[in-house]
Amino acid sequence: MSEYDEERKLQTWSARRRQAQRTLKFLDCRVTGDFGTFSAMVVDVSRSGALVRVLDSGFADHAELDQLMLYTARVNYHFESGMGIEFIGNDVQRASDIVRVTAYGGAGSGINLIGIRFRDDLEPDDCARLGIAHGDDATPVGPLAREAKRHWVQAASRVAVG
Repeated sequence: MSEYDEERKLQTWSARRRQAQRTLKFLDCRVTGDFGTFSAMVVDVSRSGALVRVLDSGFADHAELDQLMLYTARVNYHFESGMGIEFIGNDVQRASDIVRVTAYGGAGSGINLIGIRFRDDLEPDDCARLGIAHGDDATPVGPLAREAKRHWVQAASRVAVG
């Protein structure tokens, strides 16, 4: 499967999974928790939250990256009080809460993603700086959403077991 196809699957799944319409957008950021600041990348974002991939090698060891439960424990350790996020080069910062941890991809090659909800929604000018729409947060639910959810639950299960 091509990288474009993978990105489209991620975009479809994440947009359908959440109540907020998200935009597939790769943005460099820094995330701050109880025990440090880490380099990261937002893979999609809406006015109310985002999916974040922590890139910093000091965040989790290799075994934790391969086991979703261990990774989730690491996320809880670092962000028990919440996550501060700074979008690099866009002058946008928000405090957020962790709402989920998931794995995208197959066993041993998955990408761990952290779903966050901003404590205060992004303002229209923040959205403009990030290059996203500040629209309604109503995402239609239907057969495509259920199919996408089933696909991603299966993928996350394979990563957690593998």
